[in-house]
Parts: sequence; structure tokens; C-alpha cells
Amino acid sequence: MSNRKLSTALAGLLAKLPSAQSRRGYEGDWNRYLKWLKRQKLDVRKVRPRDVESYLTRLQAEGKKLATIGRAYATGCRIYDVFMEAKLVVSNPFRKVERPKVQQEPRADRIAVRLDDDMPAWLEREAQAKKQPQSTIIRALIREAMTERLITARR
Repeated sequence: MSNRKLSTALAGLLAKLPSAQSRRGYEGDWNRYLKWLKRQKLDVRKVRPRDVESYLTRLQAEGKKLATIGRAYATGCRIYDVFMEAKLVVSNPFRKVERPKVQQEPRADRIAVRLDDDMPAWLEREAQAKKQPQSTIIRALIREAMTERLITARR
């Protein structure tokens, strides 16, 4: 099996991506992975799950953010799926590794306000900037939360 077939399958996937930005992201992630494989003297068609784990661990050791590691995982997973569909590999080693958990960070334009232990509420920074009394804002958030709980309870 030639590298040309792998390249053709990869080109087909990249052509289907919705934007140039997506293509650049996939290409960057995939090229980083290929460089790592080359340093490890591994064949892209013979990668095992433990190799994928080593790669993801290496990204973490390099100080890559969790979101970057998660994206690298998703890219590898999708590309190996394409290789499997084209019958270029027997299995997808990424699918046998647990996906890194990416915790969503709060948006910069909102701040968290805890109403109780299980329900954070988000306060738009604009509302905060209007210098409304905090008690007024919190009462509004509590009303909103209670309304949401009532709607959920009725379902």
C-alpha cells in the first residue's frame, strides 16, 4: 500500500471541509502528528492505541493547551476514519483511546454568579457595567433560575 493512497484519501477529506481555516487546522494537526511518528520511527498504518496515548502525552508535556490536544485527537480520529473507509488501515487507533476532556472556559464577556451549588448563572458584563445594584441583578437571576426549574419540572 502506497503513501499516495493515504495522501489521496486525506486530500479528499480536506476538500470536503467547510472552510480554509478548517483545512489549515487539520493540516497543521496532521503534520505535527506525522513529524512525531517519524521521530518515533512509526508507520502511520501500524499505529497502536498506546502510540496515540504517547503522542497525546507528548503534546501535554510540550505545554499544549487541553483544547489543542483535544483538537489533535479529533483530527487524528477523523483522518483514520477516512483511512478505514478507504480500506487503507484495519482499525482506528484513536477510537481505542479515551478522548481528552476539554473543559469549556467562561466567556470573557460574562462572569459567573453562583445561586446555589448546582446552578451557576451568567451575568453579562454589560449589565454589571450599568452599575445596577447587585441585589437587583441577583433577584433577576434567581427569578430566571426558578422559572427555568419550573419549566423543566413540568416536562
